Amino acid sequence: MQFLSVIVPVYNTEKYLTKCIESILHQTYQNLELILVDDGSTDNSGMICDKYEKSDCRVSVIHTSNKGPLSARLTGVKQAKGNSITFVDSDDWICADTYEKVMSLGEADVISFGIIRYFSEEKSYKDYRLEDRRYNRDMIESLIIPQMLWNKKIGTCGIDSSLCTKIFRKELIQKYIRKAEKLRIYYGQDVAVLYPLLLETNTLINSIQCYYFHRQRPQGVIWPYFEDEAYFDKVYKLYTYLKNEFQENKYQPVLQEQLDKYYRYSIEKKKNIFDNVEISTDEEVFPYWRFDACSRVILYGAGMLGKKYKEINDKYQFCNIVLWVDQASNLADGSSMPQAVECIQDADYDAVLIAVRNSFVAEEIKNDLMCRGVSEDRIVWRAAVVSKLK
Repeated sequence: MQFLSVIVPVYNTEKYLTKCIESILHQTYQNLELILVDDGSTDNSGMICDKYEKSDCRVSVIHTSNKGPLSARLTGVKQAKGNSITFVDSDDWICADTYEKVMSLGEADVISFGIIRYFSEEKSYKDYRLEDRRYNRDMIESLIIPQMLWNKKIGTCGIDSSLCTKIFRKELIQKYIRKAEKLRIYYGQDVAVLYPLLLETNTLINSIQCYYFHRQRPQGVIWPYFEDEAYFDKVYKLYTYLKNEFQENKYQPVLQEQLDKYYRYSIEKKKNIFDNVEISTDEEVFPYWRFDACSRVILYGAGMLGKKYKEINDKYQFCNIVLWVDQASNLADGSSMPQAVECIQDADYDAVLIAVRNSFVAEEIKNDLMCRGVSEDRIVWRAAVVSKLK
């Protein structure tokens, strides 16, 4: 019987923590340890952890300053005694026979199982995506990698990104948490770990049985990471990290396509959540879906939005900005600074992106461009971008 290390990052969840811990300690599978990593909680969570450490020899507690869930998980993995590692979030819980059923499936780099999205006693639903089978390396390459980050048929990830519905070989999970931990992100943290890890996975066992209860936020309550003013910057950071992780893989083209879909989904997710609320951050999103890396784009506008678009594209290379122009510019001696609008007539381009916030001004610029011979179908401006996101 394999020894299993269960790691629970804990941060200010005193309301739910006891149920979480009890569900683990009362597993029918007893060959396990529970590592509670108190990530700088300011409520009574730390005291609850200490109580269980004193009453059950299988429990160990680590108190740290607040560094985020990935750092807490890495701390737990480093201390883990088992070669098999799994996680439970401290506001969730699991069925009593979860690990008995899952560990009986056999040994593999990754064992995956289904999840129950729990809203209330009256409302919950089961979520599983892969077939009920054992996957070898060839099957992982042919059946999982082509749709793991984005499955076109279901319009979301082909394998759920949650680390809590997986059991991992210790060396594998430690390697990829260590790499992703430096991102310091909340949204997408599991994504940053799981999908690069799967590229190195040789065996995966999947069960469609759902054992893990994932507590959902009540209607109207928004996850804190969506309210984060740096949300878009952190999504860009995740995008770049995964792009670099996929760069040397032989499946890079299909992975990049999936990543682009996931990236757009992440941007639109915040837009949809705040659909009835005025927020200025939407206009900061570079309209990457309108172009590909080979598109030759003229960026029109050197105000705050134009500078933001230029900075984002320089960083992430969504397209090839061949010229940056602005009406107020008298510069025409370098591509790193905005040049005069007249330079457009000598440029070779596919589209002109108008980067201004005022729709009236954008309309005037559009009309001026058309007078200069730019066809309307080559002009992209913010009104079109906002419409695209809705």
